[in-house]
Amino acid sequence: YTTMTLENFNKDKVKASEVLSGFENVYKGKEGFASAGSHIVMLSDALVAKDNNNEAYSLLNLGIQSISNREVLFFLNSRAASVAEDLGKTKEALSHLEAIIQSSVMYMADKVYLDAGRLYLKLGNKEKALSSFNWVIEQGKEEEFKKMARLYLDELGA
Repeated sequence: YTTMTLENFNKDKVKASEVLSGFENVYKGKEGFASAGSHIVMLSDALVAKDNNNEAYSLLNLGIQSISNREVLFFLNSRAASVAEDLGKTKEALSHLEAIIQSSVMYMADKVYLDAGRLYLKLGNKEKALSSFNWVIEQGKEEEFKKMARLYLDELGA
């Protein structure tokens, strides 16, 4: 399904809504299979590349709701956070990052905490923003993210 559908979508022979509904039909009865996560990521990336963010976000949420593999959930939630933010759904984007933070599996922790701090700030939660930025500075490993966290803290006067 994904190979043919993705090829046809990239050639503009299939609409975004058909990509989503087709995957949902194929996925029925197979919910929870972690291997579906890679297909969801691949299809959602293709949808985002053509500005079909609503469909991509629906697809990512389908995977998040049905897959329990923590490694797969990291990738689904990180992409969902980005797409949700692009859609102007700041609270939902933050909830995806919070799910990652609460999980026992996290890659790129510096970026996750920096993005969480940025979204907390956007939502007016200065206390949690400060906490996230301080985490990056105190526990982070990437100097680039530490510099960015310091800039946000300077902006906050902290």
